[in-house]
Amino acid sequence: YCIDPMFTIREFWLRFIENTGYPPSWCFAKTSDDYFMGTPPVSEVSLFMIDGDHSEGYALRDAQNAVKYAAPDCALVFHDAIGYPVRDAARWLLDNGWDARMYLSPHVMIVAYRGNFTPPDHQADQHILEQDLPARMPDFAEYFGRLK
Repeated sequence: YCIDPMFTIREFWLRFIENTGYPPSWCFAKTSDDYFMGTPPVSEVSLFMIDGDHSEGYALRDAQNAVKYAAPDCALVFHDAIGYPVRDAARWLLDNGWDARMYLSPHVMIVAYRGNFTPPDHQADQHILEQDLPARMPDFAEYFGRLK
């Protein structure tokens, strides 16, 4: 299921269909708060991709909403972990028993997971390695050592 309030914007919706080729029956033009306020069509989900509102608090709420419906073997993928609000969600998951791996891509991604899930390996972008992310992310310093 894909939940994104941007689906109300025609150009965004058409680009989504063009890029995925999927029928729109499993897409919902809502925020995660609105979607999860009702009864989602599934009770246990094994994969979430969170690339929503990057304002403070929203990625954390997306993660907290997702965890309510997460299967025992589950992964949450976060795009744009270069931003503090996304790392806030990852910190919350790590503090609540999830494992995580960071992917040093141009936008920095984090996969938080639990249960029988092995995050894929990734060859870090050399340009990102040169940027010394731990120094640029002091809010996440104590968590770098906890990433798998």
